[in-house]
Amino acid sequence: MATVTRHTISVHRLVQTVLRTTAPPEPDGSPTGRHATELALLRPLNPEEEPEPVATAEWDALMPHLVALAATRTGDPRNDHATALYRTAAERLHGQGHSARAIPFLQALLRLREQVRGDTHLRTQASRRYLAAAIRRRDERAARS
Repeated sequence: MATVTRHTISVHRLVQTVLRTTAPPEPDGSPTGRHATELALLRPLNPEEEPEPVATAEWDALMPHLVALAATRTGDPRNDHATALYRTAAERLHGQGHSARAIPFLQALLRLREQVRGDTHLRTQASRRYLAAAIRRRDERAARS
């Protein structure tokens, strides 16, 4: 009912529903299995390496899962496996001209950096600027449409 391959992660909808509604949270408050999911995504995507043609297809296939993780981030940010994934996903989307699709990753990255480094840290401020620029580009594109 759950399959993890080099290119995909699939979990039957019934299993997803049961896990969401009955599983107790992890000790840090995050949903059960969240850390395992983040680690599973780290393996095929390896955000620290240069993208290759095969890796690009993997990123594209797994992007919806990353969006869901970024939009629902809870728990202790100092024990986070997804920060590099969020940053790299935002950079990849921006580089492809999809700044609006990068916004959930930039929001999650900003939240993590505010919690770990504080509001005045240089990386927090840089994350805030990148998020503002992505929102501005999205709004400008919407105004032209």
